[in-house]
Amino acid sequence: MKNRIYKPRDRKELLHLMETLDPYQIVNGGTDILVKLKEGKFFDSSLIDIHDLEFLQGIDSEESVLRIGGAVTLSEVARDLRIGRDHPELASACLAVGSPQIRNQGTLAGNVANSSPAGDTIPALLVNEARLSIDGIAGKREIELNAFFTGPGLNILQRGEYIEKIIIPAANGAGVFLKMGQRKALAIAKVSLAVRHDTLFRIALGAVYKTPVLARKTMDYLNNCATVGQAERAQAAEIIRTDCEPITDIRSEAGYRLDMVVYLLDKALDQIKILQTH
Repeated sequence: MKNRIYKPRDRKELLHLMETLDPYQIVNGGTDILVKLKEGKFFDSSLIDIHDLEFLQGIDSEESVLRIGGAVTLSEVARDLRIGRDHPELASACLAVGSPQIRNQGTLAGNVANSSPAGDTIPALLVNEARLSIDGIAGKREIELNAFFTGPGLNILQRGEYIEKIIIPAANGAGVFLKMGQRKALAIAKVSLAVRHDTLFRIALGAVYKTPVLARKTMDYLNNCATVGQAERAQAAEIIRTDCEPITDIRSEAGYRLDMVVYLLDKALDQIKILQTH
């Protein structure tokens, strides 16, 4: 069976398609689903392309919150001046995804919905305490991003739901995203790390657990330190090893990933300190 593609014109038509088609897959840029189709997955699914829906476009900001539409591309996020100024780790994470062609087509919400443990943008969103506005046949709901993922490639989205917006609270302070890959471009992360610091540290890791994860023990330790000098950083390096459970796979060995988590944390703390002095 060949996949049939549907392009709804508005929210009402989108909800109708999700209610009547079975099975279906949402296409929001398609950079991930095209790979899966070539692998023989979803061969019996209808494809609902939401990439051009007007109500899913745009990046809006108010005094206390930033809203990124569900069809906003990675390139649009990376180019946005407000995001570059206030959330540089998110802009950097978007620029780390694939190639310019992939970033021009792929979306931030699509990267989240794909739910890969190695998804580049997810650690940067986690340290920003991002929330998801989820819309669907049963209505709208809002959920913390940290509660969205349930396993590798798995999340809480139900049939008849899609990510309408990504919501990020306003931020002050400094932020860094770092990634270790096989090469400089088109690399799937072996390890990734995002750090934000305003009054508190927030640290998130990618590719070292079954889902992207907050390094809670390390955050708690650093946030209870009066200062963060060499001794505190050395202790944080030991603690962060217990915040993740990396596996050995085709891209890297578990022991190497643990060492790289420590390396990236140390590098990020250096960069945070530099950013805060400027």
